[in-house]
Amino acid sequence: MSGLALKEKLISKETSVRILQVAAFAVVVAFALAALRVAPAAGQAAPTLKIVGFASTLGDGRQTPRPEAKDGGTITKCRDKQQLSAIFMIGNVASGSRYRQSWTSRGKTVFLDKSNTISRNIRRPTRVFVGFTKNGLRNGKYVFRLVLNGKRYVLGSVTRNC
Repeated sequence: MSGLALKEKLISKETSVRILQVAAFAVVVAFALAALRVAPAAGQAAPTLKIVGFASTLGDGRQTPRPEAKDGGTITKCRDKQQLSAIFMIGNVASGSRYRQSWTSRGKTVFLDKSNTISRNIRRPTRVFVGFTKNGLRNGKYVFRLVLNGKRYVLGSVTRNC
């Protein structure tokens, strides 16, 4: 083997080792950043989010709709063929927190809400609901996600079969 070929082989081996080192460092940094995003601020409890159920109506604005199906269940009697709502418990959320709802079906986003602001502190778990109206709402499985202060929570899913 000539000196030039040996030198090229050593350089390529050093380069591949360096690439592996950089990739390993990138993985460590990614995990550290993910841990920072998940951890609540000092002295602040993590938010409480728990799905109660789903309904085929949005309620009247003053009253939370009654759950017609639990998480993973099926709604078979739709009181309103164009509406779907999620009822959930939320707690340990500060005033000024930003949230938005997202619904997907068949791998596509069906509804993505604009960002909203929570107007008061919610210390104890409180029952609330969010939902959407869409003409031509199809039967199928719907997955409900809530983005709270930039962190995405998958709260549950329901199958609509009306």
